[in-house]
Amino acid sequence: MELSRHSLEQIADGLGLAFYLLILGALFGVVTGSLGLALLLLFASAAAHVGRWALEEFVAQHGDAARVELRPPGLP
Repeated sequence: MELSRHSLEQIADGLGLAFYLLILGALFGVVTGSLGLALLLLFASAAAHVGRWALEEFVAQHGDAARVELRPPGLP
């Protein structure tokens, strides 16, 4: 399976949306008194933010040649 530049940009946009939804969920967790859930959602939102940044940097560095080929392990 090959991911083109457009596909990578769509994934990055999805991670950006996930970041804001997780932050909103963490706020809801704090308001309802579930601090453990809020902390878990904050860590997940940080991971989504870092993932988005990494994808955007990858696409910016490689330009139009930004393609990722995904293969199952063990296949040539």
